[in-house]
Amino acid sequence: MNRTNQWGLFLALSLSPLHALADQCAYVTEQQAQDAAKLVRIGDKVTQYCEPCGDGSKVTETVSSVGYASVNYMQFFGLTINGKPLDLAYTYLRTSTAVDANMAYLVGCPASGVSMFLNVTH
Repeated sequence: MNRTNQWGLFLALSLSPLHALADQCAYVTEQQAQDAAKLVRIGDKVTQYCEPCGDGSKVTETVSSVGYASVNYMQFFGLTINGKPLDLAYTYLRTSTAVDANMAYLVGCPASGVSMFLNVTH
């Protein structure tokens, strides 16, 4: 790919709606991944919500498995829930019957454009 095409591709990706899905806390330190995995228990509820995306859709599921592993990039690690790698910035853990807490905040990963807590709607 020539330099002009590379620049065009960079601009297209930078300006696309997918840019809002940029991984803020998908790659974290080993300690942050370990802390996140310790917070989640089998049977807990987690909600995936990309607040910066602006679409308002939330997906809540019950945890059947949780783990963390190297993401094979530098010294970073990632959390997996139910076999899927997750971005902690867009993952909320049910902490009470009324509140979901943002996992990035819980483990100290800086995230922008996301709420610290979500009210649970029944």
